Amino acid sequence: MKSLFTRKIVPEDYKILCHELYSAESEVEVIDVLKSHSLWDDENCWTNYGNEDNNVAIIGNQTTSPEAALVEKFTNSIDAILMKEARLHNIDPKSKDAPQSIDEAMELFYGKNHESINDEIFMVATGSQKRPSLAIIDKGEGQTPSQLSKTILSLRQTNKIEIKFVQGQFNQGGTAVLPFCGINRFQLVISKRHPDIADKSNTDHNKWGFTIVRRNSSDISSRNTRYEYLSINNEIPSFESEYLELLPAKYPSARSEKLFSGTYIKLYEYNISISSHINTSLNYHLSLLLPGAKIPINLIERREWDMKKRKTSNSMSARMYGHFKRFKKSQKNLEKGFPFKFPMEVQGEKLEVMIVCFKHKLHRSYKNTQGILFTLNGQTQGILKDTFFDRKRVGLGYLKDSLIVFIDATKLSVKSREDLFMSNRQHLRNNSFKREIERLLEDELSKNKMLQKLQKKRRNELMKERVNNTEGMQNTLSKLMKTSPNLNMLFSTGKDFEDRLNRSEQGDNLFSFNAQQYPSFFEYKLKGIKESPINRNFRIKFKTDVEDTYFTRDTGRGIASFRLEGLEVQSYTLTLKDGDAHFTCVLREDVKVGETLTYNYHISNENPDIETFSGSFEVLVTQEVNKCDKVLQEKKPKKEQDALSLPKIAEVYKVDWESYGFTAEDVLKINSNANSYDFIINMDNRYLTLEKKSDRVDELRSNEIFKGAIFLYALSLLNDKKDDDLAKVEISAKSYAKVVLPIFHYGEIYKD
Repeated sequence: MKSLFTRKIVPEDYKILCHELYSAESEVEVIDVLKSHSLWDDENCWTNYGNEDNNVAIIGNQTTSPEAALVEKFTNSIDAILMKEARLHNIDPKSKDAPQSIDEAMELFYGKNHESINDEIFMVATGSQKRPSLAIIDKGEGQTPSQLSKTILSLRQTNKIEIKFVQGQFNQGGTAVLPFCGINRFQLVISKRHPDIADKSNTDHNKWGFTIVRRNSSDISSRNTRYEYLSINNEIPSFESEYLELLPAKYPSARSEKLFSGTYIKLYEYNISISSHINTSLNYHLSLLLPGAKIPINLIERREWDMKKRKTSNSMSARMYGHFKRFKKSQKNLEKGFPFKFPMEVQGEKLEVMIVCFKHKLHRSYKNTQGILFTLNGQTQGILKDTFFDRKRVGLGYLKDSLIVFIDATKLSVKSREDLFMSNRQHLRNNSFKREIERLLEDELSKNKMLQKLQKKRRNELMKERVNNTEGMQNTLSKLMKTSPNLNMLFSTGKDFEDRLNRSEQGDNLFSFNAQQYPSFFEYKLKGIKESPINRNFRIKFKTDVEDTYFTRDTGRGIASFRLEGLEVQSYTLTLKDGDAHFTCVLREDVKVGETLTYNYHISNENPDIETFSGSFEVLVTQEVNKCDKVLQEKKPKKEQDALSLPKIAEVYKVDWESYGFTAEDVLKINSNANSYDFIINMDNRYLTLEKKSDRVDELRSNEIFKGAIFLYALSLLNDKKDDDLAKVEISAKSYAKVVLPIFHYGEIYKD
């Protein structure tokens, strides 16, 4: 793009410059515009971002994900909308009269029904298909030109820290996208204050302010690059105009509708892998990172596509609502009884857990490898991968692809939030608080009746037709054990891998419970004293007739209180499903073996007129147990070993690859199942297939050698590993598969 003129820019030309910049679709075009106005090489026209020389240390050390960085922009836009509404309601956002949470703000400003909030925030994709330019637009409060350097262009300022109903805390989210913006890191910022909240005493209250951010590496004496923004004569360029045509209209228009105030931010050549339109796959991923989006985001696709392959031009746009709303609209994709919620208390801090389980193969638009997501005000703050479900203490390997667990941390104290979350909103600090959450969650997932039932069902469906007769392998291994001490040692713990394939249960009484709105009883069921090993959580069962959401619903919520020696219990979960209430508790660190603990419970309601229930139960602390849940005791003489009992080994061929997620490169998939593993071997993998093309290969014999060798290799790795990282074993098996048959043939050749 060539400028309309090449003389040095003056204020009267700022509107034209702004138009040229937002019309540019590539970095080359942006540089051409700046050079044509003699701005590109003029160091006097650029100011360090945040007024910090070493700002790259802050900007370059945030999120590692371009999608997560975009979510930061969306949360800033949502904050801007809510800030605008507060000021339109004559509420000082920092005052005691302001809403104390995002949910409270939404209800105050929009009422309980939020369906009408549809056209406040947009993301528009333009430019090339591989490296699109993305414009994020909101109709929020906007900023005056003089305030831009103190808000959007600032770093480490406390702009929002005292405002309870917004998401931003670290004053870094606006820069998280910069490392993903092309080579030069261009980001265009255009903003105008909403006229009804602007301070009329300011001379620029009705002006649009704009600037462009770049990465500058021209200073050869500096060890680092720096981020800077356009500032002419030490001021943000500005101009007067009632509106700018920045909003998208009907396809294919990217900019033709009027924006009267708010903020427009354009990211040039954004480094994100978008294989299709932003309103499909990217929509789903962003929805996972912002599952509780309070205001929908309009995703508008305006790159050039072959419209013959699209049914209508209307398919080039969509609204992103967040996963929580998607679940409500797509119950048909979920297993019956889900989502399932329950409260959790850890070290005195309150959390709320939601378990979501999709029907088989219907998870693909909802998750990839994400397993557990910690959220704060609807935004994901930290993620644990779904390998968590492979852990032996969890044993839900067959549901791994279908499960997502959301842990709402909104009610955490500021101190606990800082202890758990990092500012990049991706990783969690590995401390006692996190480990205790994981331990309680492991217990709840492994003992959840619905998940256990679904695990058995999935396992039967996948293994029923694929489990082969292992009699030949069993006989071979039995003979090998007589001559191989290593193999004998490997199977000395064979009980850990004992086959536990459970056939489908008859009937389905799990979902037939007739629930009441409020409980008429809440009873402790165990007769006598509950025993608990000192190194384990204990679990107590109650019976009741109240609905499952009693402790998590929005109104008429139940309140549970558990005390030990007069002190509130600090770490526990309380799940409620079909009349069974399970209280899982972490023992205090100072308890001793042989001690009997008396717990008191009190079940009440936020409505004082609802009946309450109280009682007590006793727990006897017993000695420590080992990983196999057997009491540690002196070693006894070994009995004669039982007949070898193999885990389930399934052969899978190319025709069924899709069901197991296999490709030609994959060799092995291991599914956890309670305390055992199932081994699924791809018999059409490329390494075995190539070897079988050789004339010297007996196909049937090679199959058996390959299957047995892969199984033993994986079993050995699992026996040595302590962290249940099945993915690493599966990857390692690929390398071993390349040499299994060559090793065998080497032995034969050497013998000859």
